[in-house]
Amino acid sequence: MAPSRDLDVIVLGASGVTGKQAVPYLRGRAADLGFRWGIAGRNRDRLEALLDGWPEDERPEVFVVDTERRESVDAAVARARAIVNFAGPFARMAPPVIESCVEAGIGYVDVTGEIDFAARIVERFHGPAERSGARIVQVCGFEALPFDLPAALAMERLESAHGDPPAEVDAIFAGTPPPGRPYASDLVSNGTFESLREAMEGDGASLLGDPAALIGDLADPKRIRTACPIRSRPRWKEGVGPLAPMIPSPVINPPVIQRTLALTGRPPLLYREAVAAESMVPTRPLQAVLAGSVSALNGGLTLLTRAPAGVRRAGTSAMKALAPSGGPREDRLEGWHWSVETTARGASGAEALARVVGEGHPGYLATSRMTAEAGLILADADKPDRAGVLTPASALGTAELDRFEAAGVRFS
Repeated sequence: MAPSRDLDVIVLGASGVTGKQAVPYLRGRAADLGFRWGIAGRNRDRLEALLDGWPEDERPEVFVVDTERRESVDAAVARARAIVNFAGPFARMAPPVIESCVEAGIGYVDVTGEIDFAARIVERFHGPAERSGARIVQVCGFEALPFDLPAALAMERLESAHGDPPAEVDAIFAGTPPPGRPYASDLVSNGTFESLREAMEGDGASLLGDPAALIGDLADPKRIRTACPIRSRPRWKEGVGPLAPMIPSPVINPPVIQRTLALTGRPPLLYREAVAAESMVPTRPLQAVLAGSVSALNGGLTLLTRAPAGVRRAGTSAMKALAPSGGPREDRLEGWHWSVETTARGASGAEALARVVGEGHPGYLATSRMTAEAGLILADADKPDRAGVLTPASALGTAELDRFEAAGVRFS
């Protein structure tokens, strides 16, 4: 008997640092839209604690899911139209969930930034997911949804307004933290730091910094590497000032953008991104220091990825001293204002601009909400135009960007 799929989304890892931020968001969306949903994790008591005091008619269904027990994964997947996965570390915990979603032919989103792991998922599951109708969307949090979708939107506008195919895309992130004492975990959490360290120690370290890491057999990787080298040098933009390499890493979004291009039938192009230092610190000297420091750190990490395994292990062990103690503080999640301004340029010099503006900590509060909304969009589509291991832009498209306004993320 075919499963009923009576739940639109199930949030896996709902009691974790990011997942628990998605729970009240989906509560509000369920009240507005009237869908049914569930939450899942390994510990029922922690899940039930999230729902303490909720009226019975507002409570999501609770699933105990242990990714080491495949039957518990399959039981949740059998009920859902889409799984929203916040349960990391993803390289260890996500494969059974993804495999179950592929076999069931349903939607799946997660927020991994582990490009080497995402590359293995492309290789293993793209073909089977195409055949089953599943849409597997990784790197769908702050990396890379608010970069991938504006890039697609700007390219579409360039083509429709000017008839000019895109030759270059340039994205600039600006983020203003809440007032008060800043913390290292505002920018990079312990979990993100540990994921990066594990990736650098693993066999896939050479994929970090490769813009063709996720291309699979869709396009010529050499052509992509020539068109879009990932650089970690600081830059200067007139009217903006010093530009730092992307934080927490400049190697995550470019492979996603290049996969989107290939999936949507466009050739490789130069994609650049940066952080406007003036949005983070107040004076030009401090902005220059920030841009230079981030550039030097990323340059050192790039060299480390190319070193022998023993050297990489020694280097990443030394990195532990720099790691923040945990995730962002609860009192530092609200009060953030951020934007990504993306310009697509054609060969003729014509330009089109897309902008996304967000509220809340980009990597945690905003990520939890916009990733949950992405899961709802996947759950809504009965007959998707495209299946496989996809990207945010190739899976979600640009027709429903106004839905993200509920998540505090506005495209224009």
